Amino acid sequence: MTCESFYKELLAYIRKDERGGSLSPDEFNKMAPTAQYDLFNLYYDQWERSQKATDALLPFKVFNESVTVLNNKVELSDLAKTYVHLIGEPRFTTVQYHIYVEGSYRTYNDDGDLYRTGQRNSTFVLDKALTATGFAGIEDTDWANISADSAGGALTYRDGNRGGNYVVDAALTVTGYWGIEDTDWVNVKTVAV
Repeated sequence: MTCESFYKELLAYIRKDERGGSLSPDEFNKMAPTAQYDLFNLYYDQWERSQKATDALLPFKVFNESVTVLNNKVELSDLAKTYVHLIGEPRFTTVQYHIYVEGSYRTYNDDGDLYRTGQRNSTFVLDKALTATGFAGIEDTDWANISADSAGGALTYRDGNRGGNYVVDAALTVTGYWGIEDTDWVNVKTVAV
């Protein structure tokens, strides 16, 4: 409904004011923001307690807002100053997981040391290069396994950051990470960051 059609419907409803005149467009425009704010507050008080209120607030909801996360804290300066409510857990996260199938690895450098994570022998592994030959060389001579975590029957593994923790998960079914935790996928390791 447009503002103009609402104004015309309101005039038809009230017919005219007590003085015999009708509501002028200027008077309507002065009262509209207050009425809208009052209606917003009425629905906000009922937020997620009724479907009607949740649906009425849909135009005001912001999804997939990008924010800066520094030291596991959201930089509030990035958020609009007019936000009424922030939901603690995001609807969608921009967490990026790295998914590994058998024999795949991701290599990274940490303060000059070369590491790789990946899947080997149906196990999620963390290896460290010991020499310049590194991962192209011989295990326990040129590189060493630092940790190995497994879930019986895992199809793939993924690692990433969830809830401020470094996590390793394993997919147990083809539905995998899009399914139900402890049925389709399982957390293998959680390390506080």
